[in-house]
Amino acid sequence: MYPEGTRGRAYALRPFKKGPFVFAIQAQVPVVPVYIHGVLEVQRKGELAVRPGTLHVHYLPAIDPVGLGFEARESLATRAYEAMAACALERYGVVSPPARAR
Repeated sequence: MYPEGTRGRAYALRPFKKGPFVFAIQAQVPVVPVYIHGVLEVQRKGELAVRPGTLHVHYLPAIDPVGLGFEARESLATRAYEAMAACALERYGVVSPPARAR
C-alpha cells in the first residue's frame, strides 16, 4: 500500500493516510516500510511516458504491530514515516517535513 495516497512531483514524503496502518493493526501483520527513489526520472506525475532509468528500492526493517490497538494507528504511521524519511535523507539528501498522519 502507498500511505501517501498519491504520487508527488518531489522526493520529499507527504503526510501518510492512516488506513494502511489500521489494516496492519487489525490483521496483526508487520508493516515493512519501502522507500523508492528514481521514479521522478522514470515517470513523472501526470505523464504516461516511461523513460529508461534506475529505481532504487530500499526495504527497511519491519515494524511489528502485535498487541497494538486502533488508537496506535498514528504512532505506527509515524514510525514508518520516520524510517522512510531517514532513509531518504541519509541516502539521497532528501529532506521531508515532520511526520503528520491524515
